[in-house]
Amino acid sequence: MEAIMAGLQESTQGLRSSLEAVQIQLIDQEKAVSSLQTEKESVETAIKLLHSRASNALKSKSQLEEKLQRLNSDRASMSERVALLEGSDRSALMKKIKATEDLIAGCDKEEQSLQQLIREAVTATEIAKASLTSQQSRSGQDQIVQRIMRASKKGGVLCSAGVHGRLGDLGSIAAEYDVAVSTSCGMLDYIVVDTADGGQACINFLREMNLGRASFIILDQMGEWADRMDRKLTVPSSAPRLFDLVAPARDTYRPAFYMALRDTLVAQDLDHAVRVAYEGDRAVWRVVTKDGNLIDTSGAMSGGGRETRSGAMKLQDGSTVMRNAGDMTDETVVTPAQIQELEAQLSQLQQQLRQCREKKSTAETTLKECVRLLKDLDNEIQKSQIAISRQAEQVKDLTTRLGEVSDQCVLTVDEQCEISAQELKLGEVELSIGKVSPNLRALQNEVSSLQRQILSVGGPKLAKVQSKIDSLTAQLESFSTSLSTKAVDMNNLLKQADKAAQLRLKAESEMTKLESKLRELVAQQKEMESDALEVVNAVEAAKVRMAGLESQLQSISKDYHDIKSRVAKAKTVELDLTEEMEKITAELKESKATCKKWRREAEAVRQQHVSEQREFNAVVRSVMLPVSVSTTDGSPMKIDRPEEGVADPDDDASLEHLTVFDKDEMLQFDPEELKRDISIMESQKNKMKSSVNMNALLEYMKKDANYK
Repeated sequence: MEAIMAGLQESTQGLRSSLEAVQIQLIDQEKAVSSLQTEKESVETAIKLLHSRASNALKSKSQLEEKLQRLNSDRASMSERVALLEGSDRSALMKKIKATEDLIAGCDKEEQSLQQLIREAVTATEIAKASLTSQQSRSGQDQIVQRIMRASKKGGVLCSAGVHGRLGDLGSIAAEYDVAVSTSCGMLDYIVVDTADGGQACINFLREMNLGRASFIILDQMGEWADRMDRKLTVPSSAPRLFDLVAPARDTYRPAFYMALRDTLVAQDLDHAVRVAYEGDRAVWRVVTKDGNLIDTSGAMSGGGRETRSGAMKLQDGSTVMRNAGDMTDETVVTPAQIQELEAQLSQLQQQLRQCREKKSTAETTLKECVRLLKDLDNEIQKSQIAISRQAEQVKDLTTRLGEVSDQCVLTVDEQCEISAQELKLGEVELSIGKVSPNLRALQNEVSSLQRQILSVGGPKLAKVQSKIDSLTAQLESFSTSLSTKAVDMNNLLKQADKAAQLRLKAESEMTKLESKLRELVAQQKEMESDALEVVNAVEAAKVRMAGLESQLQSISKDYHDIKSRVAKAKTVELDLTEEMEKITAELKESKATCKKWRREAEAVRQQHVSEQREFNAVVRSVMLPVSVSTTDGSPMKIDRPEEGVADPDDDASLEHLTVFDKDEMLQFDPEELKRDISIMESQKNKMKSSVNMNALLEYMKKDANYK
């Protein structure tokens, strides 16, 4: 440029002089503006750096808020899930468990009730079978009564025998005294006839028809009982006489009923009967209770057992004796159809019991499954609550960090003051730039104009050089600007380097501590790896053992279910055996009581037999021993009577003792035949008691010297 200009020195002298003058002014102003411009850029960079911390904090705040929102959303969703599990799901499961437990409790009660009903049904069935057997054993006696009654109808063989019927059918009594009269009066099955000839005709009829034996009451021989029944008698007010409670169909039957009942009293219960029957240690009244316990004047007491006798007499209200299973006795009319019905009811109850147990077993399985589901549900709720707790901690931590970041988003007072100062300084610099170079643009334009003029004088060559100079000048300005910016950046970086150095020292201290902790953790890790290896080996060994145990468990489970099935069957058999044992125990207890009763009865009969022989021998001896009579002249004369055959009443050797059979000898007899024989003998005994007047016999024996 200088070489070209040297060649053009003369032609461009004026232009160059003007250009140099203008350039000198421009350079001065550019130098002043360049310094201010550099200061301006430095101030702008400082302001930008001061704002950068808050900008970065805003970005971090936005990220934290987004993360916090996502965490709160997950936490709310999980809380709703937990609320649903703790609410409707758990409530429904608890209701199902409660309903299942109630069902099992109901099944337990139903099972106990059915077991009780089965025991009662078994007892009723056995009683009914025993009653049927008893009826079959008594059917002969019932046929005798029926045949005599049919024969006594008009046109029958016994139509003139004066047969009235069975004594128990010729009167009635209130239902509450049914058991008492059936228990205390054994003559209600006797047949009532008018005369002894009529009774003899009935006996001949039975003999001819080979029907068996029967007992009869002769109405025309009831004079003594008619006199005795109307005599004044003071009885306890609390225990009425049973005879007074009977309503005979005719007044002519009253002596027969009195002969059968005598002065037997009725008491409410056994304690009442004992108070009424005894005076001191002596029984003065024959008393029967409403439930069938009897105290005789001999002091003997009978009763107990589950069965009572009833239905031996008609009831005043026209009703019949209850025939249900609960009232079934040996005296109840039982048919095979009724036994089949009871067995069907028993089978139905057993079927209901099996269904109840199956229902209970199903309910227990359901209950176990519900309990397992409840446990899983509680575990899931617990896990969810732990996760929610962790999320709450994360939310708390994020909230804390968000608060810190939010604080960082706001410029501090110092920063605001510094920014304000920098902005003020920037304004001052810009103002200074405006003051320093008010004509900078005009000088630049003038320089450009002069340069173009010079270039136009210098031609293309000068223009080319000038273009290169302009380019280099622009690059220089760019480099200057960049240099200023880098200088400002360098200053900031130096400040940051100082801070980083301080942080480095702090980090080195922290790193030292962490390295120490790391060494400890590495040592712990090695120990844990060693332990973990042992744990892994143990786990593998446990898996092997578990595989073997699972096969054993399957085998044991199968055995368990088989055993459980057998136990269920065994429990069923046990229940049946228990019921049977209870029944047999009750029967055994009753049989022992009956055995004791009949032992006492047998001993009483033996003693009575010996006593009667002694009494009879004493009477005969008093008749057969010598007596004194008076002659016609009044002188006494002794008549000797033979003493042969006269037994001493005190000589036990001369008495006949009843035979006592042992157990083996008793097995030779038929129990039913023995029962019939006992019934016949009791009837004969009562008949003898009713027909024989011992005082008259004694008088007759004393008068008849030839009686032997």
